[in-house]
Amino acid sequence: MDTQQSSSTFLGSLIITLLILIFPSFASAGMVETVAGEFSGEISFHSDSIKVGDRQIALADVLYLKTDGAPKGHSSLSAVRMIDGEVIFGDIVTGSSKQLNIRCKWFGLKPLKLSRVSALEFLHNDLLPTGKPKTLYRKEGQPIPGALVWVAKDSIGIESPLGTVKIPRQGLVRYVCDNKHPLPTFPDINGIDEIGLKDGNVFRGSLRLDNGMVHLEHLLGGSMAFPASMVQFIVRHRPTMVELSNLKHEVISEAKGVLGKGNQSVVSNASIPGFIRSTRIEPQVRIRYTLPDRSGKKMLCRATLSPLRMARGMTRFTIAVGNQVLLEKNLLPLDDPHPFEVQVPEGEELVVGVDFGPLIRFPCGVIMQDAHLVVIN
Repeated sequence: MDTQQSSSTFLGSLIITLLILIFPSFASAGMVETVAGEFSGEISFHSDSIKVGDRQIALADVLYLKTDGAPKGHSSLSAVRMIDGEVIFGDIVTGSSKQLNIRCKWFGLKPLKLSRVSALEFLHNDLLPTGKPKTLYRKEGQPIPGALVWVAKDSIGIESPLGTVKIPRQGLVRYVCDNKHPLPTFPDINGIDEIGLKDGNVFRGSLRLDNGMVHLEHLLGGSMAFPASMVQFIVRHRPTMVELSNLKHEVISEAKGVLGKGNQSVVSNASIPGFIRSTRIEPQVRIRYTLPDRSGKKMLCRATLSPLRMARGMTRFTIAVGNQVLLEKNLLPLDDPHPFEVQVPEGEELVVGVDFGPLIRFPCGVIMQDAHLVVIN
């Protein structure tokens, strides 16, 4: 192990130790969801259980956990977005067309296969669009297409028709490796835990709790430990809970003529404060989700609906299985978030539809937040 890596690992351990000493019995307001429903109150972490107010909930029963505390800001200006949805903040040190080396405060310096990477963010910005595969984006100048050849401390190499072009790293924003790979779908993701930290990192692995600490067995970082004060959210992918974003699905746009112009037919995932995952849907769009096998058990669909920010018109939202409409909701521009729970009958597909209200006005649309299915024995 080199001197820099030893220093980085020691510094990360020192930070964790200090946080443990400062927050030995940290408690934060938040929400825990189980199959039975949501429970809100002060959250504290114990040995393989979570206490919400006066209620003790076994870790095995937790589906979602969200804390109300505000993010502490990103731990680094650069980050790596993984194909599986992880986000690792740290220094992008060096790399080739096959492997990348990243230094993260939680696990030090580690090699990372480029085949697992969706994008390199030299200057992290949540507001930027995803971009095109094998394309480099800069603060100034046109995007540069080409395969990544290497990454050095002060420059990167991009393949071009005239050979490898050396580009200074100063002023670079993002290199998109491949955004065509979908997130892992059910049932492949079954049994995987996900933890989001207040410094922006999102890790996946196997979780356990131990009195104020969250431990994670991670593919890259190995055995990792986080103080409860750093936890923003936890998602536990189990047979009893399936997120809609992890189901096989098809997006169908029905907008034609003037309604099809501009940016009126859009489906995108975006981070919304207070929620883990959000899907923005504008008229006239339908999304067909393939329902998983439930083995004859009861299935519920839970989510929260909000009107598009800066919306001017009414939006009609429907959710159906076959010819049976489970929910129809009109959202006005100033409506508050609307949580819902509907029972899902037997069928092959769950269809979410978004359309204009009686009066067509732009912009309008729906934000569907933390949409998931719950299977009850």
